[in-house]
Amino acid sequence: MVNIKDKDLYAIAGQEVANGIIDTGLWTKAFSDSGGNDAQAKALYLKMRVIDISSQRNAQQQQARIEQQRNIVQQKQQARYAKQQEAILEDAKRNARPWFLKLFESITGVLVLVFLGWLWIGRPSTLQEWNYFCCTSPNERAAQKAAQETIGDSSRSKGLNLRDKVKP
Repeated sequence: MVNIKDKDLYAIAGQEVANGIIDTGLWTKAFSDSGGNDAQAKALYLKMRVIDISSQRNAQQQQARIEQQRNIVQQKQQARYAKQQEAILEDAKRNARPWFLKLFESITGVLVLVFLGWLWIGRPSTLQEWNYFCCTSPNERAAQKAAQETIGDSSRSKGLNLRDKVKP
C-alpha cells in the first residue's frame, strides 16, 4: 500500500518524466538493472527517483531543523547578551553620582584625615592649651613661642621643663 507522501512523490517523478526532465545517472542505472527493457527501466527509474526525491526532502527538512535550532540558539545568545548589557547599564545607573557629590565626598574625606592627624599629632591636652589654640591669633602664638624658646633655653640649662613654668 502506498501512503499519501509516496503518492505525492510518485506524482512529482511522473510529472518530471512526462516533461522530459530525466536524471541521466538514475536512468542509466535503471536501464542497466532492467536488462535493457524500456518499460521495466521506466518503472525502476520512477521508484529510484521517488527514493531520490524522498532523500532530498529529508535532507532539506533536516537542514531546516538544523537551521531552526541554530536560530533558536542564536536568539537565546542574543537575549542573554541583551540581558547582560541591560544589567551593566542598570549597575552603571545605580552607581552613577553627580560630579559635585564626588567632589564633596573627596573634600570631606581630606578634611576628616586632616582633623584626625591634628588630633593625633597636635591635639591640645589641657584646657589652657585649648584656649591658647582657639583664642590667640597666629601672630600672638608665634611671639609667645619665641618668648618660650628663650625661656626654654635657660630652663634646660637648669633642668626645668617648660610646662612646669606655665601653670594655669
